[in-house]
Amino acid sequence: MGLMKFSVISAFPEYFETFFNASIIGKAVRRSLISYELLNPRDFAEGPHRQIDDYAYGGGGMVMMAEPLARAVDVAGKSDAKVILMSPQGRKMDQGLVEELSVCDHIILVCGHYEGIDERFVESFVDMEVSLGDFVLTGGEIPAMALMDALSRRVPGVVGKDEAVREDSFFRGMLDTPHYTRPPEWRGKKVPEVLLSGNHGAVETWRRKEAVRRTLERRPDIVEDADVRPYLQKNVCVLLYLEPFEKTGCNTRLTEIARDMRVMGCSKLFLASVEDGGKTATEQVKKLKEILPGICAPSFLKSVKGIEEAAEWVCRKEKLEPIVIDVGFFSKDRATDLKRAKRKVLEDERPVIFTFGRPNDVPEAAHQGKDPCKKEEQGEFLSLHGSLTVVLDRFFGFCRC
Repeated sequence: MGLMKFSVISAFPEYFETFFNASIIGKAVRRSLISYELLNPRDFAEGPHRQIDDYAYGGGGMVMMAEPLARAVDVAGKSDAKVILMSPQGRKMDQGLVEELSVCDHIILVCGHYEGIDERFVESFVDMEVSLGDFVLTGGEIPAMALMDALSRRVPGVVGKDEAVREDSFFRGMLDTPHYTRPPEWRGKKVPEVLLSGNHGAVETWRRKEAVRRTLERRPDIVEDADVRPYLQKNVCVLLYLEPFEKTGCNTRLTEIARDMRVMGCSKLFLASVEDGGKTATEQVKKLKEILPGICAPSFLKSVKGIEEAAEWVCRKEKLEPIVIDVGFFSKDRATDLKRAKRKVLEDERPVIFTFGRPNDVPEAAHQGKDPCKKEEQGEFLSLHGSLTVVLDRFFGFCRC
């Protein structure tokens, strides 16, 4: 038995013979990376004609009967499997769904036909309905093949190189980069010179930039959920304004914040305390550097007087003026949401500073990110640590990785 098993229930099993014997899927079957069985509901029907459909109550055409399908599922082994009905009424298939289902060892796919399937079977046996899109096909066989093909690519060893899977469109939420092969010039069109240079670092940078450009041009709607960390050309920093009453004792909250910011992908954590001239921030950075070497490098932390000093430091390092995104305390009249800010960062290829806390000195030109953790009408807020985590997760797409 392979690493993933597909049990396909279809009144037309011949659809799948070529699918499971050709190309990458066929090789995976022969190498026992995936396995399959084809179950025809007619084999589980009664009567001399092996009838699997009947007239719909109330009129409207033919409907697949519940009992033959139920018997087929029982034979396939419902107890250890996820039963999926291919249906235009189901959850639309995307890479997120593929990744979600890729942890399953055994999937039973039910292919509908005619006007539909007896709802009692759906209620009793089906765990999930999946749709290929907002259109109607003759049956569920083609959608089932599409889902199995996508799932098979997630099985280790099915695709020759793991890198090829990681670079697939939608794997990290972004579209794939353009591809070229021989000859280097075809009908007057040349392959980009960087791809012929042999400079692997330059090639990788080009591919990342092209993936971003293509995604922003063709599918800007998917950027908001994408894991953008591999595609960011410049650093992302956080400026945290400390309350003036946070004195010399290094509190647990700051330790956890520093650790989490580093893990999520931030390159620098600035601490500022405006009301006492930066004294609290300086003391806290000193204390944190003493206890954090095992979690992050001391250079990860820096005390500043405010956003102006932080922006100047980033500008010197990156040779570009940073985009400042203020979260939480913002003017609604000039607020842009975090989704738009995320797209702007990718478009401009500039470093970023997120500001949290008490941004009394944040410049008017700063981009204002609506705080998703704030319920103004009830006066309810997440903790500062919670807000930091949620905002940066939504920006980086950390939980997608």
